[in-house]
Order: sequence, then C-alpha cells, then structure tokens
Amino acid sequence: MLCFAGSGALVVLAAAFSSEYVRGPDGDSDTRGMGLGRVYRSDGNWYREIATNGYAYSPDRRSNVTFFPLYPLSGRIVREITGLSAEASLLVVSNFALALSFFLLLAYARDRFPEAPAASGLFVLLSFGLYPVTFFFRMPYTESLFFGLVLTAFLGMRRGWAPIWVAAIVGLATAARPVGIALVPAFLAHLWFRRTSVPAFLGRSLLLLPVCAWGLLAYMVYLWGTFDDPFAFALNQQHWHFLPKAAIEDRLPSLMALEPFWGYIDPESPFHCSGRHYLEPSVFSAPIMDRLGFVAWAGLTVVGWRKRWLSCEELLLSIGLVGMAYTLRGYEMGFFSMGRFTSVAFPIYLVCGRLLAAAPLALSVSLLSLSGFFLAAYTALFAAGYMLI
Repeated sequence: MLCFAGSGALVVLAAAFSSEYVRGPDGDSDTRGMGLGRVYRSDGNWYREIATNGYAYSPDRRSNVTFFPLYPLSGRIVREITGLSAEASLLVVSNFALALSFFLLLAYARDRFPEAPAASGLFVLLSFGLYPVTFFFRMPYTESLFFGLVLTAFLGMRRGWAPIWVAAIVGLATAARPVGIALVPAFLAHLWFRRTSVPAFLGRSLLLLPVCAWGLLAYMVYLWGTFDDPFAFALNQQHWHFLPKAAIEDRLPSLMALEPFWGYIDPESPFHCSGRHYLEPSVFSAPIMDRLGFVAWAGLTVVGWRKRWLSCEELLLSIGLVGMAYTLRGYEMGFFSMGRFTSVAFPIYLVCGRLLAAAPLALSVSLLSLSGFFLAAYTALFAAGYMLI
C-alpha cells in the first residue's frame, strides 16, 4: 500500500503542478484547474461516453465499439452503486484495480523467486510503481484492470488453481482488451507442462479454448445482436490511424524491418516526426517515450530470458502482448502508444526488480528516482493536454 500510495501521490502532485505551471499545446494555461476533466484525454473520453450512453456504431467514421466493454461496464456498475459521476467511477475502477495489482504482483514475485533476497519484492513493486508510462494506470484507461486480470491468471497458474477457473479469468481479460488473447498461448503452455499425456492435453485444450475467449465472444454476440455485425470492433479500426492503411505486402516488410520504430528520425520515412506531434523531439515527447518504453521492454525481456529468470509462459505472454500490438497496429498508428502497450507486460518488472536488488543501493535509488521524475513529467504533460495517448 505504501508503494501504491507513494507513487500515486507523485502522480497527483505532478497533475497539480501541471494545472499551475505547465502551458498546454496551444501555449495557454489550462483553465480547468484540478478537476477530473484534466485527466480525461483521448481514450478516457471514449470510455466515459460508453459508461454514460452505451455503445454506438457507424461503419463510415470512428465509433466507440473499438473500445472493449469490461472497463466502461465496471465504471457504470460503480456509478449505479455509489451514485458517483461517470468520471469519478471510472477513476475508482482504475485505481482500485491498480491497488490490487500491487498485492498480486508482490505475491507472484515471492512465489516465483522464493530464494531471492527480501528486498527483491520491494524493488519489483517500486519498478512497477515508478515506471514512467504507468501513469496511464491511474487515468481513465483500461490498463490497470487488464493488468490485474493478467496477474490473477498467472498467480492462479502458479498456485495450481483448477484450469477451468484460470481459463475463465483469461476469458474475462479478453473482454478488457483485444490483446487479452495473448494470454492463451501462455495458458496452453501451462497445460502442456502439466499434461499427463498428449491426448489428455489436446482434449483439455479443445474444451478450454472457448472458455479462454468467452469475453471476446460475448462482446461479438452483443455487437451482432445490436449492430448486426460481430466484427464491428475490428472493422472500425480502419478509422483509427495516423497513416493510411497499407496493403499487407507493403506493411509486412516495413514491420519486419522495424521501420515504425526507427523511421521517426528518417525524413524520407512516412513515420517521420515532422508535423505530427505537439512536442519537438525530446525525451518528454510521446514518440520518444514510446520508443524508450519499447527498448526497455525488449532489453528486460532478453535479460530475463538469458538469465533464466522468466518462464516459458512469461516469455510467451510478454512477446505476445507487445507482438500483437505492434503487428496489428504498429504501422497505421506510427508506433504511437507502444510504450503504453509494453507497460502491461508484467514480467519486465520481475526482471527489473531482481536487477535493482542485485545492484549497489545508490545506483538502484538513482535509477528509481530518475524513473519517478519521468513518471511525474509525463503525468504533468498529459494533464496539460499534450498528446501522449
């Protein structure tokens, strides 16, 4: 709770600082003070609309069906029970899920590394709480709820829960975000390592696969019954992009060459920064934040694999979550939001915590302080209206 509250206080103070001292993208101060409106940007506004008015769909323009239902539905339930506004209810869901995630992460880290020094668990929590991009976890976004479900599923696998219950949690995660499907390979690997025979594994997998996707399937049934199109959430993605949608034969070579990543600094690349972002290229701009987050994710994942700190299931999850986001949306979105997408890959915090626990204390404190500084900086910029998505 101290790690949750301490890192949360840093976010609140940064937002307060922003309201007084940070000018917005138009050069003017934000006049909304410290109201909840300061944190309702981009996706948050869409979730508020769903929680308030429900879903709407038009095939020829951006529609809110692209946002999965678990988070706004949870906010709506909190609103009905408590009488709070939709804005406050969504923030309650985000921060309650985040607080629970701190407990789940510590429990999982202790189960995974019982031989690690006692300080290792603390460093795992600090790595997570002060990771710069996790300011989104405290905003009206789905990250914290999804993160908590991922941790619950992995803790269940670790502690030997009945596979049907783990599959049900995986299915619930698919109702929070489409990349919840990335949990399925990790769950199948879990079943494989605990098989009694190959036929038994195949039979159990076939029975549990529909359960692993029940949230996604339920949403598709809803879309089918309401808008006569079960794939409306996917088809409407064509209206959510920074670059024109390209044919697969053009997109695939670019993705394989990582052009969305490095094209930001190439004037000849369609991914070049000029004219597309509010901030000039710097460590405080969204494109650099996304690329630093991606590099941190890749580096920590490789270290975890090389040192055998990460299990097969954890590697499959980490690569699956980021790989799906990059492959499906990395081109059209110009690598935007990749930093946020990498932040839900919880294995990176396990690796970071172990590295910090083994490093000299002064170095660990310095790195965490630097990370906390960027957490506060990104929060202040987001609250001021800069496009961090």
